[in-house]
Parts: sequence; structure tokens; C-alpha cells
Amino acid sequence: MSVGVIARSLCAFGVAACLVGASTPRAAAASRAAVPYANPVTGDTNYPAFVREPLPGGNMITYAVIDPATIDLFAAAASGAGCVDDGVGSRCTDQVSAMVNKTHAAGGMGANLTDYITPLGLVVIDHQVIAKGNPNTTSFCIGDRPAKGRTPVSITATATAAACRTVVSGEGLVLDGKPSIQGRADAGHRGKFWWSVKPAAAVERQLVAVLADGRVIIAVATSQHAGQRGGMSLDTAAAFLIAHHAVAAIALDGGHLANLSEAVVGPIVPAESQGGPQPVKVCLLFRPRVWTFTLAGPPPPPPAPVVRTVPRGIPLKRF
Repeated sequence: MSVGVIARSLCAFGVAACLVGASTPRAAAASRAAVPYANPVTGDTNYPAFVREPLPGGNMITYAVIDPATIDLFAAAASGAGCVDDGVGSRCTDQVSAMVNKTHAAGGMGANLTDYITPLGLVVIDHQVIAKGNPNTTSFCIGDRPAKGRTPVSITATATAAACRTVVSGEGLVLDGKPSIQGRADAGHRGKFWWSVKPAAAVERQLVAVLADGRVIIAVATSQHAGQRGGMSLDTAAAFLIAHHAVAAIALDGGHLANLSEAVVGPIVPAESQGGPQPVKVCLLFRPRVWTFTLAGPPPPPPAPVVRTVPRGIPLKRF
């Protein structure tokens, strides 16, 4: 099948299918259980370099380690920046797969929790504030891309549009390499900021973590089966990320909005909703700095030139 896909090298784009050497028994077991995700269109396991790991109860986590030295991370808002805060609700949402295609990204996932009108927590796109910060949230900050080397990233409660080119925000999970679940006491108390999160339930989670060397884990936990609830508790999510060397992490919006999509094929994780993936307001996207397309099979031969002759006998070539 002649489908354009992104170049085949895991390491060339800095996305590692095998995580850093397992230094704990849990990490070692995880690496044995993880299997490469195969692109359902091409059968390609080299791009994207996500791996899937089964979890108890028929659940799974799909994740990758991204190197900001070779892959750019950025955010997009549905229908453009001016739409996010206009207060009209669902009109200003879009599918993650659509935003991937519109921004020419390689893939992406949903980002901030919303009240279905406005993203909750700071959102910054190209140093412009799209949604205001909230003290109940923690942010993933992506700095300006340097001429050489790795784009700086951090997870912080004090992100600003001046310091960060891109910001998405969520619920704190890991701080200084230890579990630190933000807003745990809000669970079940309607009116509290994190009241609906269900920290102890194995439900859909979208996770972002930063490693000590500046690389980033992106992960989505779901059921293995479309139309069914499943995923991870927040404690299990924090433990998983720590076992994979995270020093800080947040959970983005989850539940029925959890989604992970890639260019060409669209969503690559099962949707909890029977109606398929749900639209979102903001998503976190990634794109290799060097993007090479190849074909699943041998390239077709170039078309033969078409030669026309005008009345004066001067040949014209049209390719």
C-alpha cells in the first residue's frame, strides 16, 4: 500500500521505543511486557515509536519517550486561539486527529481539563496566553527551541508566557521523583476543583512526564477494548512514571476525552465513548524537526516527459 509515513529510524527522531535501562524490578518487568505499536495501515513498528504495555483488568498504556532535541512539542487550540474563551462551548472543539493534520504534526493527545467552555489551567501558544492559569493546576512548560541542542522543558506551578513558548496544564502527579497527587482531597466533593477526577479508579489517563535528562514521556492509559472504561489510578500512573525515571509529571484531561492520534492513521488507542474519540479544546502535539517521507513499497518511476511541438518546431517539455 503506497501510504506516506514518517522515516523509519527510532533514534533518528529521538523517540525511544525502549526506555532508559531498567534500574528497578518494576521497570525491568515493564520493559519485558511492552511491545512495539504497529501502524495499522503500514504494519510499520518504527514510527511512531510507541509501545503498548498490558495492565491488569484488561487495560493498557501506550507510551513513548520523546527527545526535544529532535522532536518539537507544541500545542494547538481548536479553531484557532480566538475561539477558546468565547464562552460558546462545544462549537470550539475539534478532534485531536484533525488538529494533528491541520498543524502538520506527527501526532498528538488531548490536553487541559475543561468546563466545556474554557480550558482550566494555563494554556500558552507561541508565548500568547490562550487560557489563564489556575493555582489548582500544574503546568508543562516548553521553552524556545535553541539553535542547537534540546529544547528546555519543565513541569512547574509557576509557568509564564514570557518563559514558555508553549504551556498546557493538568493535575500534578510526580514531584522530585516522588508521588505527589494534586487535589486528592477534592475527589467526590462537588464544587471542588478536582472533584470529578476519581483518583483511585482505573480510568482513562493522559500523562506527561519529564526525565532528569530533559526527555519527555507521553502516555495514554485506556481499556484494551473500544467502548469500555479502563486505564490507571493516579497512584498507579505516578508509580509507572517514576519506574520509568520521571522526576516530575502531570495528568492532563482524561476520561472520555483521552485520545492519542497520529498522522495518516488517526487515533491509535481505543476510545471510551461508544461514539468514538471525542473532540477537545486544546491538544499537545509533536513533530520531528527533520521529517522524511518514504513509501511502504518501492517508489514509482518518474513520469515520462510529455513533448509537444509548436508550429515553429520548437519542442516544449512538460513534466
